[in-house]
Amino acid sequence: MPENRVLLPTDNGPPPDGNNGGGKANGPGGKGGGRGRGNRGRGQGGGRLWDDPVDYANTVFLCSFDGANLSQANVDESFASHGALTYVEQCWSDTAVVKFGSASLRVQGNDDGAYLADHADWTFGENVAFTIEAWVFPLNRTTSQDIVTHYNPSTNNRSWKLRVNITTGKLQLTRSLDGTGTTALISDNVVAEDAWTHVACTRDVGGTIRLFIGGVLDAQTASESGAFFNSNSNLYVGTNHALGTNSFFGYLDEVRITRNQAAYTETFAPPTNAFARS
Repeated sequence: MPENRVLLPTDNGPPPDGNNGGGKANGPGGKGGGRGRGNRGRGQGGGRLWDDPVDYANTVFLCSFDGANLSQANVDESFASHGALTYVEQCWSDTAVVKFGSASLRVQGNDDGAYLADHADWTFGENVAFTIEAWVFPLNRTTSQDIVTHYNPSTNNRSWKLRVNITTGKLQLTRSLDGTGTTALISDNVVAEDAWTHVACTRDVGGTIRLFIGGVLDAQTASESGAFFNSNSNLYVGTNHALGTNSFFGYLDEVRITRNQAAYTETFAPPTNAFARS
């Protein structure tokens, strides 16, 4: 796999959001800095490489949400290339608050979100490793905030969902083996509001599920057996099947799902540039 060589800034001061080792976190005050596109990802210009551990050929969903402000025209950039996302209500590319590239996804909490039609790529059978990850910027927690989901409780088609819990502010993966009953792995620490944080969930081939916040291994299960339920739900970003219930309120960037690979099994330095595109 080709290496991604993007230099880190030479400034040794603390990172702006406290969650990475050098990537620029643009806040509501506006954008800045020169962004460039490297061989394998969109970088911030300058710096040494963050070596992306993911084999691009294993990616089954990837979106940067780059584009003009207020646009609703993004496609799946993964190797699997599942086509254009469908946008619902007040959900669009936003150029004011950006982690990498030119825009992030702005979700305003109500009947908002984006989705792709159901596909077998998002059903994780027994012994199928996976990684689900994203940069998140929650504005407040008036509801539980779904980050990415393949889950429809109204028809007993639950498979999995990654979210920030409304009550605790903690990262949570909920999964089902039969479409009805669920089990949740919940982090010990909270996901900060009004700041960019990298969050990730992985499962290795042995069945151990892990949650990471800002690159830190926060919670994990013992080895589990069994396939996640083969749901016919769409894949939703920033929301779930109800297109409003528990929608994210804030910004999402660099949302990625990787199949057949647990990218992280221990604490790691979060990405300092965008994910690989080749």
